[in-house]
Amino acid sequence: MADMVIWSILGLLALFGIIAIIVRIRKGKQPTDYYAFFQMGIIFLPIGIVLSLTLDNFSMVNVFTIIGIIYLIIGLSHKKEWKKNQKASKKKKK
Repeated sequence: MADMVIWSILGLLALFGIIAIIVRIRKGKQPTDYYAFFQMGIIFLPIGIVLSLTLDNFSMVNVFTIIGIIYLIIGLSHKKEWKKNQKASKKKKK
């Protein structure tokens, strides 16, 4: 049962990745939104911790924790660019 859940999560992540790549190719070059990396890190890190406490399969659970930490590091290392990217995205919406 847990094996099926893990494969379902992997399948959904792969699907979202493919969709993101297709959307990015169609829209063209956009500046990287490092605040989004920070937000994803905040989401992935607790999910990984909760899954590690509830499931016995630590290998897959550690992937979520590691991805969350990496996203947090990327987002925080480019913190100066957060407002610049948010201003650029607001101009595009108008």
